[in-house]
Amino acid sequence: MPGFRNLIAAILLAAGAWASAGEPAQDALTQLNTIRAQAGMDGFSIDQRLAAAALGHARYLLAQPGAGHIQRRGGTGFTGVEPLDRARQARYPAMLVSENIAQGNDEVGPALDGLMAAIYHRLGFLDFDVNSVGIGYAAYRGRPQTASYVFVMSNSDMVGLCGGKNFDGVGQYVYSVCVPDLRIAQDEYDDARGRFARTQPELVVWPPAGADDVPPAFFDESPDPLPDVEVSGYPVSVSVNPYLVAKARVTDFRLTELATGKPVEPVRRLDAGSDPNRKFDDHQFAWFPLQRLHWGARYRVDVGLELDGRKVTRSWEFRVRDVPGPLYTLRHNGKEQAFVTDGDGWVTVFVPPQSRGVQRLSTLEYRYPQGASVDSEFLDGNTLRLRVHGRPGTKVRFETDGGIHFEVVVAGRH
Repeated sequence: MPGFRNLIAAILLAAGAWASAGEPAQDALTQLNTIRAQAGMDGFSIDQRLAAAALGHARYLLAQPGAGHIQRRGGTGFTGVEPLDRARQARYPAMLVSENIAQGNDEVGPALDGLMAAIYHRLGFLDFDVNSVGIGYAAYRGRPQTASYVFVMSNSDMVGLCGGKNFDGVGQYVYSVCVPDLRIAQDEYDDARGRFARTQPELVVWPPAGADDVPPAFFDESPDPLPDVEVSGYPVSVSVNPYLVAKARVTDFRLTELATGKPVEPVRRLDAGSDPNRKFDDHQFAWFPLQRLHWGARYRVDVGLELDGRKVTRSWEFRVRDVPGPLYTLRHNGKEQAFVTDGDGWVTVFVPPQSRGVQRLSTLEYRYPQGASVDSEFLDGNTLRLRVHGRPGTKVRFETDGGIHFEVVVAGRH
């Protein structure tokens, strides 16, 4: 892979007083390029300057958690207010720069899962304009919840343009695309900016065909693409390559659960006209099921498009990931419910979002008798994984947001 040695040199800068960044950042590149490959796109190459900008922001986020993409002058570790400022500080010459951030998880798999569920961040990774990346990782040793991954993306062909001479001929030119600023002939700029994209697919869809580990739900993103919906199903997206297709229009969309043969409804479409944050362009389309998808279920997507007057249809299938079993679904009927464990294994409890009530969980309380113990974790905002150790017949009462409660009972051994 081109630039692999440069990657190692760049990411090792993150050691210092923080947890070693080499392995997490290297894993992040591998998994990110796997995502690109699943989408049918070529992978990212590494740029050391972008890596330096990303690392600087990852370290800034340690001192100012939740700062997002904007740094405050005077803040600990300040390297630039916006992503472009930080790239310029790292002597990156092109002004086409974008950034994705994942915070609070030092495992890159879940971090990327969250970014790919968040539609604006997903489209950033699948952007036809970007083919180079710098990855920064920082976390305090022994405190994985402080971890930040920062991905700074750009177009390597633009870098070559910015290293050229100022255009002084006759004809159209562009400016404000390089630092320091240069006038660049329009045709040279168009050729360089689209060089990568013209080698990529006409359509990029996500989840990709054959995916079998798709999360069932979308919860959070800033800005929020569904400001009136707290929990939705995992979004489906189609990106049309603007360097291969001038005009794109969607004529039909269906999402079907294969086990029942029924369409998933309702579904909300986002595009350039309906996106509340005006981040979609006229070649990007997404559909959000307004209910969670089902654990372990298979789905088929059917999309009809009109591309420069041509009618095009695409159909593909994907599968939502399995949840560790046994799986119990809590009924919102106000009655105490008891779920059984053998005392050595885990049980998974799914608490469906209520149409009027608790949409997602954030707390879990429980009491257990002497001699028993409990292990617990959140799989997502509606799903708990629990293990109770104790004698046969031991009962542990759990309570979570909104007074939702249930028991887990240790079964007798046979």
